[in-house]
Amino acid sequence: MGEHPLLNAGDLVLVKGDGSLIDRDITLAESREALGDPAYDHCFIVKDSDGTIIDTLARVRIGNINTDYAGRELLIGRYRAMNPIRCKGAIAWIEAEVGEIYPFWRIALILFGLGRWVKSHHDVCSERLAEFAHDATGLPQFAKKEGWTPSDWADVIKEWTLFKVVYEGTW
Repeated sequence: MGEHPLLNAGDLVLVKGDGSLIDRDITLAESREALGDPAYDHCFIVKDSDGTIIDTLARVRIGNINTDYAGRELLIGRYRAMNPIRCKGAIAWIEAEVGEIYPFWRIALILFGLGRWVKSHHDVCSERLAEFAHDATGLPQFAKKEGWTPSDWADVIKEWTLFKVVYEGTW
């Protein structure tokens, strides 16, 4: 595992699949449209430097990266201009959704290539990142949240100059 980087509020974390059925389905769906590596199939937002996270699994929940994702392959990215004020405002609406049920039906839409075209108030993890990123950065590329996938986020983190890779490897 090695040394972990200092986490900042607003860091974006991508998780490589563990081979479960839902992981394989998401990877299959992403591989149809992904420009980059579709290996990442889940993502979440870091809330603070202690590793507190806002995660969307079966429900939107508060967790901790150090206990919930120990031993998993992660890619952690950071918007270069992120600051506490940007992050606090953008993260507040996500915290208000803690406890909401994950919209599994949206995964079916993504599997059939319809996720980008069907709007919903209920977001999968990567769409939640897009909405957070739009609120925190103001970048118009994130204004349309529907259809974003973890592999799209891997491309953003690795290739856009406004973002940087903070960590990639086994946590």
